[in-house]
Amino acid sequence: MKDAMSVPDVTKKTSGVALEDLPASSATGRAPPSAAADRDALSAVIASARQFQDKQRDIARRREEARRELAEMVRTVEFNDPYISPLDALKP
Repeated sequence: MKDAMSVPDVTKKTSGVALEDLPASSATGRAPPSAAADRDALSAVIASARQFQDKQRDIARRREEARRELAEMVRTVEFNDPYISPLDALKP
C-alpha cells in the first residue's frame, strides 16, 4: 500500500505521453544543438586552451630569461667589482 506522501513514479505516463517518449528539446525547452554548433563550440574551447598554453609558455620563458639575467648580473658584480677582493672571504 502506497503512502500518500510518497514520491510519484516519473516513468508513469502522464496525459498519455511518457517522459522517455518526449524529444530532448521538449524536456529542456531548447532545440537540440546541431553538429555545426558543437564543432564551433569545441573549436572555441580548443582555441581558448591554446591561447592559455601560449600565455603560460610565454610567462615561463620570461621567468627563465629573468633568472638567467639575474644570475649573470650577480656574477658580474661579484667578479668585476674592484673593491671586492677574493681575500675578503678569508677575513674574520
